Amino acid sequence: MISKTVLAIVSSLVATQAAALPCADSKHVQAQLTALHGEVLTHSGRLENSNILQLFMNERDESWSILVQVPSRGLTCMISSGYGIEASVANSVFDQVDLIPVS
Repeated sequence: MISKTVLAIVSSLVATQAAALPCADSKHVQAQLTALHGEVLTHSGRLENSNILQLFMNERDESWSILVQVPSRGLTCMISSGYGIEASVANSVFDQVDLIPVS
């Protein structure tokens, strides 16, 4: 059940509010997350609409960012970010979400 709920929320946000979400060039976003927060990509998977759901984490300070990459536009949009999630919790959540592996 969690997988359908998560995918529905993410797909809805990106499809209907992409202009309102904070978005930037995908390479720039990844570089900034690494440089400013020490976050690295830990999970990614393709959504049904061909966008890519991504989780970046810094396991040391437990910061995290959930992003959706929109390859057709070369953009990545920030969905949510914060502190205080352990890698094991993130792994559990993302393991429950039905994503198509990004090749």
